[in-house]
Amino acid sequence: MSLIVEQVRIRNFRSLKEVNVKLEPLTLLVGTNNSGKTSFLKALELVFGIDQKQIRKEDFYTDASTQLNSAQESNIDVLLIPVNQEGERVRTFNEAWSNYWGEALIRTDDNDFEHIPIRTIIGFNTSKRDFIIQRHVLSNWEENPKDWRQSFLLGEIPLEKMEKIPLLYLDAQRDIQKEMKNPLSFWGKLIADIDLDKEKIESIETDLMQLNKLILDSSSILSHLQKNLNYLNNVSFDEHKGVEITPVTRKVRDIQRGIDVLFSEFGTESFPLEYHGMGTRSWATLLTFRSYASWIEKVSKEEQMPFWCILALEEPESHLHPQAQRKILKQMTAFEGQKIISSHSPYIASLAPLNSIRHFSKNRAETIVSYVDMSKLSKEEIRKINREVMNTRGELLFSKTIILCEGETEEQALPIFFEAYFGYTPFELGVNIVGVGGKGKKYLPFLHVAEGLKINWLIFSDGEHDVLNELESALSLIDSSLTDSRVIYLENHENFEEYILANYPAEAKESIIDCDAKNEIHRMALSKMELSNEDILRKLKSGKTKYATMIADKITNSSDEEERVPEKIKQLFQKIKV
Repeated sequence: MSLIVEQVRIRNFRSLKEVNVKLEPLTLLVGTNNSGKTSFLKALELVFGIDQKQIRKEDFYTDASTQLNSAQESNIDVLLIPVNQEGERVRTFNEAWSNYWGEALIRTDDNDFEHIPIRTIIGFNTSKRDFIIQRHVLSNWEENPKDWRQSFLLGEIPLEKMEKIPLLYLDAQRDIQKEMKNPLSFWGKLIADIDLDKEKIESIETDLMQLNKLILDSSSILSHLQKNLNYLNNVSFDEHKGVEITPVTRKVRDIQRGIDVLFSEFGTESFPLEYHGMGTRSWATLLTFRSYASWIEKVSKEEQMPFWCILALEEPESHLHPQAQRKILKQMTAFEGQKIISSHSPYIASLAPLNSIRHFSKNRAETIVSYVDMSKLSKEEIRKINREVMNTRGELLFSKTIILCEGETEEQALPIFFEAYFGYTPFELGVNIVGVGGKGKKYLPFLHVAEGLKINWLIFSDGEHDVLNELESALSLIDSSLTDSRVIYLENHENFEEYILANYPAEAKESIIDCDAKNEIHRMALSKMELSNEDILRKLKSGKTKYATMIADKITNSSDEEERVPEKIKQLFQKIKV
């Protein structure tokens, strides 16, 4: 490792009106569909991509208040910094990179740290009526420029200067079968020249001609077919040598067209990849991608040229089962080079370092990128986030809203009330309901993640004195309090079971009888028993998960539509509605 792209600033590109993103050696882009992750990767591809990409008017940011015009442009700023083998910033570029970039491109900040600030400008050429891409080195890198348009540009950077830091981009629509037929794919580029000397080529082609003759002479069908095809000479006005059937290619240059990959499991026959499922074919494409990256790195080292590859990978989990998704992240992170991966997989997100995650979300038409500020967290807080959120609740990173509650009773009952209120399940509306497994500080790991990644959160809490005191203490650590409108708690110091019993005593008693009854006769006997509120409450507390869903089902099936969702829970859902 010798350099990385540390920061990216994008202005007016697709949905990215104005985003600033700090990158790590491994960066994981997460968020819902259509939140801007692909646009971010496409923007980087325009800066570092090994192929020239066509620009369209749709690549410029527009909203209801703006219209595309010939003066409009998109800017993509990237900051290259020198790092050591551990990915930590160092003061100067090594000798190879220093010689490669030269004094004209390398800048020095106020603390004497070297860096290369590059601005890529995508604009409209009025004379050619076409879009153009230009790269310039900036005079300096301002952390928070008041007006990015006022940055001073130095000389233009020739495209060939970017060749030693290529970005290899692989989108989610991948299939090794299509890759093998496309000469412009990573597969096609890798095998375009299989690197044999002239003498070896001549020897192989002699053997191929002999193999063709042997097959043709040994097959009566092929000989018969060739004999009849020779009648083509009778209908052609030009003189021809004749028709030849070649069962196998005769030229080494054509071998690439017939290359196939056979794959088998232990004890089974080998079959071409086209006979395997999309999971295997997608994985094979990823490994081809990896092969291409490692090969061009090897060639650069042999040429004694500096080289650093950026791998941009979209949805590596496509078509893979959960265990394979976990494995593929390990394989991808083993790549040499900087990795930028977008994913919708909670399994991949659960394995990624917390500092690598960048959350993409939309505020109307505009993309917002956020992250958890690790500098504000203690080692113990980071450990709890990894253990209690990331390792088991990776799906939260893809939520629009998180409802946090104390325990399993609420976690089971709230989704039933939610569907009765909205007509949709929580997941359909991008809402996750999470029991944090306790009170007070048990909320903190989830709140740190939600606050850092700018995911909407709500709390539904019991109202006992000790519970509210601990919750108040926890909320103070994120600069919030019980007066926060996002915090809904039960009044009269009630817990959830007491609240339900006070408002729905008949449904609570019926649920206990239905759950406890072994048969209809037993049920009739239980229904005749006198159960006090204390008895019912004791049972509800001792069998929280046993009765929760049944009580919620009975309440939501009430004949009185206004009674189908408890008032306090309606108050919670109205916050989501807003």
